[in-house]
Amino acid sequence: GFGNNSGTASLIRYIDITAGETRLYGTNNEFEFDWYINGPLTLANPNNVDISISGGGEFIMNGTVDSAVNTTNSLTLGTGGDYKLQGTVGSTVPLARLATQGNVQLFLYDNVTTTGNQTYGATPAVQLAGDVTLTGNTASFTGGLNGATNDLVLNFSGLTTIDGSSTFANIGDLTSTGPTALNGTVQTIGNQTYSGNVSLIGATTLQGNAGTFSGTVAGGDNDLTLNFTAETTIDGSQSFANIANLTSLGDVALNGSIQTNGFQNYAANVSLAGDTNLTGTVGTFASGVTGNNNSLSFNFTGGTTSLAGLFTNIATLTADSDVSVNGTVETNLDQYYNANVTLGGASTFTGNAGFFSGAVEGGGNDLTLNFTQETTIDGSQTFANVANLTSIGDVSLNGTIATSGDQNYAANVTLAGTTTLAGNTGSFASGVAGENNSLTLNFSGGTTALSGDFANIQTLTALSNVSLNGGIQTNLDQNYAAGVSLAGDASLSGNAATFASGVAGENNSLTLNFTGGPTTLDGSFANIATLTALSDVEIAANISTNLDQNYAANVTLTDNATLSGNAGSFSSGVAGGGKDLTLNFTAPTALEGSFANLANLTSVGDVTLNGTIETTVDQTYQANVTLAGNTTLEGNAASFATGVTGENHAFTINFTGGTT
Repeated sequence: GFGNNSGTASLIRYIDITAGETRLYGTNNEFEFDWYINGPLTLANPNNVDISISGGGEFIMNGTVDSAVNTTNSLTLGTGGDYKLQGTVGSTVPLARLATQGNVQLFLYDNVTTTGNQTYGATPAVQLAGDVTLTGNTASFTGGLNGATNDLVLNFSGLTTIDGSSTFANIGDLTSTGPTALNGTVQTIGNQTYSGNVSLIGATTLQGNAGTFSGTVAGGDNDLTLNFTAETTIDGSQSFANIANLTSLGDVALNGSIQTNGFQNYAANVSLAGDTNLTGTVGTFASGVTGNNNSLSFNFTGGTTSLAGLFTNIATLTADSDVSVNGTVETNLDQYYNANVTLGGASTFTGNAGFFSGAVEGGGNDLTLNFTQETTIDGSQTFANVANLTSIGDVSLNGTIATSGDQNYAANVTLAGTTTLAGNTGSFASGVAGENNSLTLNFSGGTTALSGDFANIQTLTALSNVSLNGGIQTNLDQNYAAGVSLAGDASLSGNAATFASGVAGENNSLTLNFTGGPTTLDGSFANIATLTALSDVEIAANISTNLDQNYAANVTLTDNATLSGNAGSFSSGVAGGGKDLTLNFTAPTALEGSFANLANLTSVGDVTLNGTIETTVDQTYQANVTLAGNTTLEGNAASFATGVTGENHAFTINFTGGTT
């Protein structure tokens, strides 16, 4: 070789080969200053050895560098100075290996091909002076690389190690076709494409225009930060696992399984390129997810996953861990929330069907449910602190559902268990199917609207004001502890009913049919169109109808009562309980059956009598009296202002105090 390094004078100082092929046979070639080769360089040692070139000046290779035919020699560049390889290396006959060491500045202008390894261990960093493709078995860059905006293709069948802890930056486009190990910061002006498997050997940051990962990513429990201005593609269909913390500062497209030991933070837009499963400790989505009709499932066990922005066009969404939602979540199929849900802002859930198995903590925010199939809300744990709850589609309810604002159920409601609804006001547009479960309503801020068909409820308890429209059927009792108004004709049926504060009819009709015991009518019953009681009632209030009152079963007075309207009929009489009864109907009132134990009976309007009417005090008939059958009147005293029309029926009077 050149020079023997036995002293300054023993080294060749300058070498300038202006033309023709240069063939190197020696293993050690040393120079002190500069070496210029303007033709091709051939590593010609027949023994397949490592040929080293070292010097302190500038080495400029204007031609190609190859191993001799039928040889596989290696090349090592070392000591110091600048090495400029301006032609291809190994393009005709590949080198065995290429290495740099020491304080060497290597400039690559063209492609490098080896059959073995390429080791770039010298400092300062390798400089690209053109677009370069490196091909071989393995590669390592421990001294860094500066791309000078040129493209770099790494085409190694074995492992490529990129250590960005020094510098690996300013590259145009970076493409690695084989397995790649990453550490530190890798920065490109253009795109980064990793076609083979990627492993992290330290905390890694990738920065550039766009990134694509087609193979596996093995994190080695190291952090990975992606900072690409265009969309980054992460294909976890093979494996994307064992990452410590994953942070994506730019847009990403996800596919397959992405597993981290720590958090996953998606600070920009996320799109799904296929069905995707995310697992880790905590997940954050700052700008939502565009599903492209793919499914998304996640299970973050260390905290609450933040879903912010617009989640749209997802096939099926499955949350196996706690989530915080702020915005719109829209799926083409179903949404499964198998853990707790917290609202971080006004939120809307839209899709085929929704299932809420855990608690829902509203945080004082509005919640809108818009599912075409039935939504399951299980409040057996907690469903509380929601501002306004709106369900546009069918829902299945269980447990306690509490809102600080209104609850609006615009479609069908089914009870999956005993249910309590509490809030400001409530409205039910299409009724409730109880499935033999009980329902308690406690809306303190206004009137709860019960519309449609309420059926197969076990016990209905209304602790606050309600408006009724349609049928309400319970298997047991109905308890109305506050005001009741009619928004339309209403039919109530069940075992027994109590009305603590009466009914405001709003000129609508009311039908009562409770077979298990008397219905208690208390408070003011007013402005009802027609009142029909098909079962026993206990009256402790004044009842006013615009049309008729029909009592088809037993009537018992538990307090003084005045009944007024167009006409009244009593098919089974009245048990007075020692209370006064006043009848004020504009059309004839039919008194049939046994009227007994009344205190005072006063009829302001016309009446027809059939049966026995017994009072402990007086009976006063201020208008016409007609007998519809044999009749007996008993009491203290009686007065008939306009007489009696007998219609050929027997009439018996037994008043101890006198009859007028």
